[in-house]
Amino acid sequence: MTTGVGNASLDRVPMLAFTAKRGRVWKDRTVQMQVDHQEIFKPITKWTAELETGKIYSTMKKAVEIAMAEQPGPVHLDFPEDVAEEMLEAIGEFSPSPFKRPSFDPSAVRKAEELISRAKYPLIAIGLSMNRAEATAELREFVDKHRLPVVSTLMAKGHIPEEGSQFVGVVGRARRDIIAEYYKPADLIIAIGHDPVEFNYEVWVHKDLPIIHIDTVRADIAQGYSFPCQMIGDIREILKKLLAMPKISHRWDLRKS
Repeated sequence: MTTGVGNASLDRVPMLAFTAKRGRVWKDRTVQMQVDHQEIFKPITKWTAELETGKIYSTMKKAVEIAMAEQPGPVHLDFPEDVAEEMLEAIGEFSPSPFKRPSFDPSAVRKAEELISRAKYPLIAIGLSMNRAEATAELREFVDKHRLPVVSTLMAKGHIPEEGSQFVGVVGRARRDIIAEYYKPADLIIAIGHDPVEFNYEVWVHKDLPIIHIDTVRADIAQGYSFPCQMIGDIREILKKLLAMPKISHRWDLRKS
């Protein structure tokens, strides 16, 4: 099961993983089939806990909320056999609290607009977080308004149509050299939902190339790279704000895309 849970962690997939264990009377004893599941699952989950009598509802509620929160991922719950045999406490409707993405800094919007307006070869790069952002329409409107070329990681394909659009191709382990050749003139990367768990910035962005990082969490990158602007929060709301900026001019020849 750890293989599936580990993949869920790397792919940002919310999951509840349950394991059974010996009863509480055997806790901390040397006994057949006694394994510390929480130590096994701790490195590959967002949270691990043991279900307890009288706390089933609160633990399950917390587990679902943690699994769904940005960045989503698996949660592990250990189920002692004697707890499984006991009566469940009375509970009402199961309704986890909705996760709220942090509000972004309005001054970052102004900084992003300034950088985008000055750039001669701005390039949009979309990644895995876009799959959760519910912002495909806003992204396409932004791309079409400014006629900007777009590269995508493998798991973010589909947000920009591959035919009849400004889509250049895939960056990542499945990238083609011709795509890297096309975006070589880029003087600004507008990274939207780029998650390093799929493909690190360092592998395809050189150090002196400035990046606008738009995501639900701050960029994870080695020192020395240029991040003049990070916009952290709800990607859809950020794109809505950026849509208000005037149409820019650039030097891309989109007939080659």
